[in-house]
Amino acid sequence: MPGRLKVLVAICTMDGGGAEHQVIAILNHLDRRRFTPLLYLLNDCGELISEVPGDVPVFSLSKRMPHARRPFPGWSQCAGRWDLACVLAEQQVDVIYDRTYRMTLIAAGATRFCAVPRVAACVADPEVELRQHARISIGLSRWNARRAYRRASIVAANSHGLRQRVIDYFQLPPEHVTVLPNLVDVNRIDRLAESGAPPFEPGRFHIVSVGRLHPQKGYRHLLSAIDLLVNRLGQREICWHLLGTGPEEPVLRSEVAARGLTGHVRFEGFLHNAFSSIRAANLLCLPSLNEGFPNVLAEAAVCRTPILAADCPSGPREILDGGRLGRLVPPANTQALADAILDCIVHPATWQARTEAARQHVETHYALAAGMSQLQELLERAAGAKSERQRRHRTLYPGRNINTTTAM
Repeated sequence: MPGRLKVLVAICTMDGGGAEHQVIAILNHLDRRRFTPLLYLLNDCGELISEVPGDVPVFSLSKRMPHARRPFPGWSQCAGRWDLACVLAEQQVDVIYDRTYRMTLIAAGATRFCAVPRVAACVADPEVELRQHARISIGLSRWNARRAYRRASIVAANSHGLRQRVIDYFQLPPEHVTVLPNLVDVNRIDRLAESGAPPFEPGRFHIVSVGRLHPQKGYRHLLSAIDLLVNRLGQREICWHLLGTGPEEPVLRSEVAARGLTGHVRFEGFLHNAFSSIRAANLLCLPSLNEGFPNVLAEAAVCRTPILAADCPSGPREILDGGRLGRLVPPANTQALADAILDCIVHPATWQARTEAARQHVETHYALAAGMSQLQELLERAAGAKSERQRRHRTLYPGRNINTTTAM
């Protein structure tokens, strides 16, 4: 259809994390009368690759350059910049939306070769991201990341707390960073939550945690709290379900066995539909050390499940309205987690009483339609500045153009 903007959504993989789920939601709900969506990946792998809509072309570095050697560390980032620039030129993309810190760096490099405007999503604490991904000194990595965010048409942080953190850490102009909360599809959550009950044992107190098994999620502190409750306070009815996979799984499994908790902890792996388990749980627990906008808290609110979360920087406090809609405890605090879980076991009605207000809060503040409307406005605003950006690009880099026939 004439007049539609070509939007390329870029992310590293389609693993089963919150960022990848958001990309699927965006690809599904972009207005096809206004936009033609495309997807770029470094590796076409991950649990969610099968959920990419059928009308969305997928371009991946791993398929476009399958036989290329990896001659040095950081090769995929360098190759990704060049290959992404080629895709932008070949497909005549109007605007790019990059998701996750690593892809922001790649997209910033790619758009130096071809002047395509960017909306850069920031979804996690930047200092934590730098320490996790930096291959050079932190200072130089910070300078490089600041430049990548400054060159974006707009930076979209997924919570107010994260927005301020990004502004402060990268010294960005406040008007350059906006808040775009993650999308919450209430109707989809309701439909999937009702699709079948999980095989939870009756008579147990079921705690569910959903997310990548990574140190940032704080699961070791929750495991210590469960150890305290089960082995010292005799709360033998507790059963903790971990929904997800990740690098910390072997360590957690080893600790579960060492603490004698194999009958109280279940590693459920990645589930395409976690909502039925969330709805059936007595408690949703998120013990994270840091977050941007933890999707699972909003999803648990929609499922009317009581919520316990660490009051980590950004996200939980906003979603739970300062603790009015769920219990907040200090991060990395085993005793506080144990006390809150015990309180939920002893006073379930008090915790359940908050759940209806929590759902209404999510429906009011994080509705899918409002979020998509805001995102589409940002994309159109960025694309509207394309001609000016191209003029500046020709002035700064005369003669620099992508020859797409040589990139392959």
